[in-house]
Amino acid sequence: AGGLLLRERYLSFVAVAPTASRGRAHLELYRAVAEGEVDQDAQGSPEEGSRRGRWGAGLAEIRAAELDVGDAAFAEGVARELAEALLEDPSLGDDVEIEDVAYVARVFGKNSFSFEGEDGRSNEVIFRTISRASHSCAPNATIREGPSRSESLLIAVRDMRPGDPVNIFYLADQCLLKSTASRRAAIQEEWRFLCRCDRCEAELDHTRAFCFECSCSARGFVFA
Repeated sequence: AGGLLLRERYLSFVAVAPTASRGRAHLELYRAVAEGEVDQDAQGSPEEGSRRGRWGAGLAEIRAAELDVGDAAFAEGVARELAEALLEDPSLGDDVEIEDVAYVARVFGKNSFSFEGEDGRSNEVIFRTISRASHSCAPNATIREGPSRSESLLIAVRDMRPGDPVNIFYLADQCLLKSTASRRAAIQEEWRFLCRCDRCEAELDHTRAFCFECSCSARGFVFA
């Protein structure tokens, strides 16, 4: 446990402005990807996420990486959100290929690591390898910042053997303490799937065992 599994530079790092709906967010994300890479000088500035734009791979290279884009239900959800945004303002679809917009929304929706940026912007980061890690509410690995913003570290949090699947927790670390119902609801809302990991399927969640002691000095555990 605690061993470094992988140190990896991002495939694509995209900083986007806040939007009023998911459909508009899909369009904003696509435009940031399609507009071209942010110019960087010899010193590497502007730093990733310091302004709206894209660093790293564009659409063609992202497609070539063949990352997961979700199932039919995920695709239907993205299509519905785009349709709602375009119904509100048809001009949002000017000069874009909706199929490309949907693809970018799906590949980032299934693979990106998101964190808040400056001025309310959202930073969306995908990796060729790290993004292929599966989800579990009892993860055996975690993602941590690397020595620079361009790199991240995949670190084992449990002993692992060659061939073991790498599972990370898609939500924020503090959500590991939440109930199964709360975790499942958050995963369903963001990634559109019902978590069926061993912890969620277990009759009792031993991670949420709370010790108690009553006035008669009896002790026990409550599972919540």
